[in-house]
Amino acid sequence: MNETMDSDGLRLASHFARPPGFARVPGLVLTHGFPTGPRGGPSSASTYPELAERLARETGWAVLTFNFRGTGTSEGDFSLDGWLADLRHAVDALSERSDVGGVWLAGSSTGGSLAVMLAADDERVRGVATLAAPASFSEWAANPARLLADARALGIIRMPTSRPTRAPGAGASAKSHPWPRRPSSPPAHSCSSTATRTRSSPWPTPGPSTRPTTAPPNCG
Repeated sequence: MNETMDSDGLRLASHFARPPGFARVPGLVLTHGFPTGPRGGPSSASTYPELAERLARETGWAVLTFNFRGTGTSEGDFSLDGWLADLRHAVDALSERSDVGGVWLAGSSTGGSLAVMLAADDERVRGVATLAAPASFSEWAANPARLLADARALGIIRMPTSRPTRAPGAGASAKSHPWPRRPSSPPAHSCSSTATRTRSSPWPTPGPSTRPTTAPPNCG
């Protein structure tokens, strides 16, 4: 079912799928990655609604997928801080449903990295599965001007160039970092691995204070 989701006053394109005949099911937020190609921004995640429907049908889970700000038909401009906020609002939306019991995250590329980051801070997230998620944004950090130029070329930053430009970090100046204020090396996770979280760090680091969370089954 095609829907829209609010994130900081922006309307994001979203799709919700759930299996028929169940009163309460586990919930999965499915996220896409950073776009590529000449029409990468407008066409981002165009096949994810179909994937969400298939996952719901074959696994019995409820699945919410959406377009991050600046991609597809979603409003707004790309920033990693903004994308992280979008993902948090998606968790909000799924957690508030009475027919969903628990929330897991699955993401590819940048969406997977952001899923790990959010899971480290949000107790509602019970597990994470990622595919090809970068362990760091150091390359973007080293050249924010290039990131800004690439984002404009991909169509995920639509703000006219005649205005004073801001780097892709939410609310940041062009000299500021275009990524969330977090350590640059989150651990990589996969569908077969177990994610952990800790109270003392924004990254899930194994240790005595951690508690395990399991990834969704059959996510490969």
